[in-house]
Amino acid sequence: MYPEHAAFHEAYRKAEATAEDKAIEAIRAAFTDDWRATMTHLERRYPHRWAKRQNLDVTSQVQPIRTIMVVRTVSAEEDEK
Repeated sequence: MYPEHAAFHEAYRKAEATAEDKAIEAIRAAFTDDWRATMTHLERRYPHRWAKRQNLDVTSQVQPIRTIMVVRTVSAEEDEK
């Protein structure tokens, strides 16, 4: 980083931190009025206990694709023809 940009970079970093703090405050303020704010917080803060769980069925009625590789050995004399 260029030294002449250090002050701008620091101010930008602080502004981002302040914006994040205000967003967190707004989310926490919504906890009592909107259960989705609380649920989102729990899902992201404690995913092992609160994250959405989805079951994925990967069964299929389609037969799997088979790949057959044919290898033919060619001698140097045959290759030159």
